[in-house]
Amino acid sequence: MKSSRHSASIATIGLLLCCAVFRHGVAAPTPEGGDTRPPAPAGAYRPLADTPAAPSAFEVRTPLLAVAAAGSRIVAVGLRGHIVYSDDGGRTRVQAKVPVETDLVSVCFPTPTVGWAVGHGGIVLATADGGKSWTKRFSGRELDELTDRHSQGKPDESEQSIPSLLDVWFESPMKGTIVGTFGTVFRTEDGGKTWSSQMDRVDNPEKLHFYAVKGDADFLYIAGEKGNVWRFDRESKRWVSLPTGYSGTLFGLVVDGPKVVAFGMRGSAFLSENGGKSWTAVATQRAAGITAGLRLANGDIVLADQSGGLVRSRDGGRTFTSFGGDTHIPVFGLTQVEGGRVFSVGVLGVTAQMSH
Repeated sequence: MKSSRHSASIATIGLLLCCAVFRHGVAAPTPEGGDTRPPAPAGAYRPLADTPAAPSAFEVRTPLLAVAAAGSRIVAVGLRGHIVYSDDGGRTRVQAKVPVETDLVSVCFPTPTVGWAVGHGGIVLATADGGKSWTKRFSGRELDELTDRHSQGKPDESEQSIPSLLDVWFESPMKGTIVGTFGTVFRTEDGGKTWSSQMDRVDNPEKLHFYAVKGDADFLYIAGEKGNVWRFDRESKRWVSLPTGYSGTLFGLVVDGPKVVAFGMRGSAFLSENGGKSWTAVATQRAAGITAGLRLANGDIVLADQSGGLVRSRDGGRTFTSFGGDTHIPVFGLTQVEGGRVFSVGVLGVTAQMSH
């Protein structure tokens, strides 16, 4: 396998580097008293997966990579294991208790209290109190064991590297899926008590990276490299390949049963209204990579891109129009909370975008 695929794609690296500029360019202040964690012995190495996230005063401009609604609460995740939550529309934020310092890139709440977050180093975190505190369910070491237990034949060179987990989605409190680099797919059907590898159940011989997993009670999709989408066949319990005909990377999905919008590089978006059997290219009016998408409670679809631009569709993804103007500040995640308000996250933290 090519050396360029021994890490997340160039696009993902670009997003993280963009955040890193903010992280390293301006030092984040710590609360009075500073970092209260016990110091490691001189010269000792403390793995990020075993290091609690450092306390931070969380200024308004704190880079965050993903966001989800836990009822009316906003919960966002980001670099170095930082998770914050807000109960007042992002005006004030509280840092959650997190057991890792690994970068976190996705978060999902199937209920207002139960949530999941994933990130680099094969990290999977869970919360049962609406995002206030988190526990580590497993990390790269356990992930490797799960993969080895379900793999067939001798693993290739890429499988010797711990994958980055790039998205998590629970279609119900009990059923959830995690995806990541090198075709990593894990699924649970008992609320996260046990996880099984699905890598031998995916039509993905090239071990393409998976960037997104989204769905509902009836349909579940994965999006990844080379314009590919996969749909979970619940009868055969296999992931069926549904190529869009696009050669670039797809970063995300917006799902409404058999209707699905897949979006990615250079403003690309594709619509299927028959469960992925056929696709139509959609004009988004955007040139930058589309990094986030959301289906609103009223059925509208909102997409956001790396330049901070927003577009909305009122006809199920067939056409999109711009609104709000470009901020030139990358948007990495979108969510809608109870009451209809829509929020985005990015290099400047949490931003209110619109009210439904």
